[in-house]
Amino acid sequence: MARRRREQPVADDPGEPADGAQESSAVRGVLLDGLRDLPDRQRRTFVLRELHGYSSAETADELQLTVPQVEQALRKAVDLIIRC
Repeated sequence: MARRRREQPVADDPGEPADGAQESSAVRGVLLDGLRDLPDRQRRTFVLRELHGYSSAETADELQLTVPQVEQALRKAVDLIIRC
């Protein structure tokens, strides 16, 4: 059975974002606010792991940390961002 593509809302005015784009923009704003409030180690860990797709080992190597330190920093970062 073929999958049906989910239809995305289309804005009436090309200068106005569709509903999905507005939600995406709002999520992006919350994420950026949360990232600004993070301590340096947690922010750098989150960016490398979640935004750049580094593995825990690659992140540890880049930041000169151990893998458990990377995992702990990521957990703390996510917790703090969720609370924003």
